[in-house]
Amino acid sequence: MAWSPGPGTGKSDSIRFVSSEAKVPTDISNGEFIITKEATDKIGPENLYALQTAFDKDAETFEEGQERMAMV
Repeated sequence: MAWSPGPGTGKSDSIRFVSSEAKVPTDISNGEFIITKEATDKIGPENLYALQTAFDKDAETFEEGQERMAMV
């Protein structure tokens, strides 16, 4: 689990984050919060997206996330 205070705005992707396990660099934004796969699996991606969009109306929805990941 990680909270990312740092430069930029809440949506600027100004922080380069590299996980201790996967070593995959990810660009994150000031104030974003990252949780583990285990927690994501238990809570459920749909619930996490619902929580996010309940508080940030401009945030990506579960359906939009699924669509974006299909393009990768």
